[in-house]
Amino acid sequence: MLKRVEAEGPNTAQIMIVGEAPGEEEIRIGRPFVGASGQLLDSLLCSVGINRLSCYITNVVKVRPPANDLKRLGELGLQIRDFYPELYAEVNRVKPNVIIALGNTPLEALTGLTSVTKYRGSILEGLPAIAGTKIVPSLHPAACLRTYTWTHILKFDLKRALTQSSFPEINRVDRIYVINPTFDQILEELNRLMSAEYLSVDLETYMRSGLIRTVGLGDSAIRAFCIPILNKMTPIWSEVEEKEIWLRLYLLLTNPEIKIIAQNAQFELTQLKPFTEGRMQIAIDTLRFHAVLYPEMAHSLAFLTSIYTDMIYYKDDGKVSDDSNSFDTLQIYNCKDVVSTYEIAIKLLKEGEEC
Repeated sequence: MLKRVEAEGPNTAQIMIVGEAPGEEEIRIGRPFVGASGQLLDSLLCSVGINRLSCYITNVVKVRPPANDLKRLGELGLQIRDFYPELYAEVNRVKPNVIIALGNTPLEALTGLTSVTKYRGSILEGLPAIAGTKIVPSLHPAACLRTYTWTHILKFDLKRALTQSSFPEINRVDRIYVINPTFDQILEELNRLMSAEYLSVDLETYMRSGLIRTVGLGDSAIRAFCIPILNKMTPIWSEVEEKEIWLRLYLLLTNPEIKIIAQNAQFELTQLKPFTEGRMQIAIDTLRFHAVLYPEMAHSLAFLTSIYTDMIYYKDDGKVSDDSNSFDTLQIYNCKDVVSTYEIAIKLLKEGEEC
């Protein structure tokens, strides 16, 4: 008969921690997360102010797979999905304010999503079987033991989960993405942005030619405006209209009173040089700013968004082609880059001042 490792912790816990499956030490002692990865988890929980004894701790799979390899679970005549109903029953009984999903297995079991390295740090909602449940996925401590720099990421995600544990609701910032504007709306927006203190700028281009498809602009963390330029390699505007748009953009982007923000700004500087005569100046490059403050961390926009915003991972949305009739999706993606870069920049400024 297979030995199981049951859950532990109060049935009224505000925080539920879900791992993948018990290991050798967990089977021997009969408790979840007591091996090396459990010891690391305990240390990190303590460091962010979470009391392990107040958490409900369980695993998706309640038995140890051969050699700790979930791909070999079939050798025991079992599948991971066999354990889903029990897990959902646990969630619905405890009704935690937040679940910390450690690793790919609980991420998929609880949300249907895959790739924890993409979705870690996002605030997600559970599947219909546990509808309304708030989930913050993160890296499994065992992965952190193999790549120790990931420990800092897990610690951040635990801090986010602690904050989210004080209320059950999934609260999201309402953001406005303006796409497919008329010519008059573009002129009005460019005129309005002339009074901006900080201006976030992001471009979407064709990979091979570098031709600009859209220009995203925003002066806040909750609103972005997308100017479409090319769709299916076809100009959106008449020649007269496009000349006027680029003239207005030139005046905006070379305005010395406006502090321009961009992620990996060299790209925007290079692509816009023919239209700005090389006069556009960058006040904050979020990639390089973060690299100076935290050289040991990753600096991609996807990572920074997961750290500094509440936005769900969206970077795969930008993988669209002219054949997919997804120009609206590309424009929304452009807007998301704009608002996330703006929010990141403002928070990095504050952190820089505190250093």
